[in-house]
Amino acid sequence: MRLLPGWIPRPLSFMTRNQWLKTAYTKDGAGWYFNSVGQPCSADDADGKATVTLDKAAKTLNVELTEGGIVAGTVFTLNVGFAVNGPDYDDYVRFTFEVGVTDPTVSVVSVAFSSDNATVTLPVEDYKENIETVFDMSIEEFLAKAADNTDIKFCLADPSTEEWSDMGENYTANAPGYSG
Repeated sequence: MRLLPGWIPRPLSFMTRNQWLKTAYTKDGAGWYFNSVGQPCSADDADGKATVTLDKAAKTLNVELTEGGIVAGTVFTLNVGFAVNGPDYDDYVRFTFEVGVTDPTVSVVSVAFSSDNATVTLPVEDYKENIETVFDMSIEEFLAKAADNTDIKFCLADPSTEEWSDMGENYTANAPGYSG
């Protein structure tokens, strides 16, 4: 990242609804600790997940997971930016970091919707490597078993309890990757 002439390198911690939080640095006088919902927090916050710091000498932004953030399936967004120092901080460049921690059992998918299309299709075959590693079967075998909804079920994950549910008899969705 290159700093632009005339811009005061005043990192700001978060922007929502076009409002900057002018939170004091919490990480080494050069950035912030962030919690699981992307809000600045203290170094000893039990929900701390990551840090974003500015290395002025190297002219880089550095994102680092804290020990509490290194868990497969962790997904959150961090927002930082640079703004011209002033009453409204109207002239700015914002950086949004979509952070996801994965292993073969987790596929972090970023979905962007346009204003004229509210549907996104994700072909299951795109995750062939993950599926074959985890289930120890070919993608074709996996899709066949998922389609008959017996050995492999399309499940919901409750993020508040971290429990999985296959919806039992209330299961009404088609197998993953299929429509109709």
